[in-house]
Amino acid sequence: MEKSIADSGMVESMGKWFTTGESLLAMIFALAALIVTLRIIDRPRRDSLSVKLLGSLMVISLTFGANHPIIYGLGIFIIATLITELHFIEKLGALIWRRKEHHQYLLQKATAEEVENKRKKELKIKEEEMRDETQSLYGQHEPWDVYNKPQDPNRLLMEEAHKFHVAVHRALQSGKGPFGTHELKEEITLSDRFSQLTLDVLIISPYHHYVIEIRYFRFRDDLKQALPEVEQMALAYRNYLIERHNRNNVTPVLIVPRHLNVRNVFLGTLILRYDQEADQFHNEDRAIKILEAWQKAQ
Repeated sequence: MEKSIADSGMVESMGKWFTTGESLLAMIFALAALIVTLRIIDRPRRDSLSVKLLGSLMVISLTFGANHPIIYGLGIFIIATLITELHFIEKLGALIWRRKEHHQYLLQKATAEEVENKRKKELKIKEEEMRDETQSLYGQHEPWDVYNKPQDPNRLLMEEAHKFHVAVHRALQSGKGPFGTHELKEEITLSDRFSQLTLDVLIISPYHHYVIEIRYFRFRDDLKQALPEVEQMALAYRNYLIERHNRNNVTPVLIVPRHLNVRNVFLGTLILRYDQEADQFHNEDRAIKILEAWQKAQ
């Protein structure tokens, strides 16, 4: 008898917690979000899929908890921005606000996976050539017996290039270089309907923009092959500005290691040589004079 009374009391208390189906669903999705969070903490991934899943579950839980039509609409829009491509959201917005046209070129922050894939392509490293000794340059090592094996030359090259990129980014963030007062944007994807480019750095000054590529080249021929790619990035970014009625000039810049003996300007692209040991741009003074001459000519 006492047991049945206790069971009925428990049922009544649970009924108070879950007065509606929406509150029950909110609790279920909150628990699912907690499980995904623990999974991410236990086994971190380098891609953004787990984070998108976690964000979606949290938004769904909060939406059901609020139990309001406006919040439902906001929840749908937020989840759509998490799981769909930016072009789709932009087109949807154009339809809702009855705009006749939408932007073809879009900028957004690049993911860690996109940046790493770009590095491998630049260094001409194929995925199948990389040994499975580590998950990623940014990930965790596999069991300790890996350290007793000879290191993969491709892995060493990736690590050297990564150190060079980090050093250059840090130098630009501290204001070094011939660019003066500016806004700095790093690791950006510029996409249109058919293609996507990953840019290392954008420097935006009041009247001039710079598309900067950082390349860890070992040979001069590598630089010659990269120049068309840098020019293509500058052209795409120029189209991005024109589409937004911005007529500022755009200059392509290539940052390479100091040991690469090349001219300051190569086929219309400014070449900056970065000295990693001295933490400075070796030809910065000369680059300042070149940029001043270009600006006067324009």
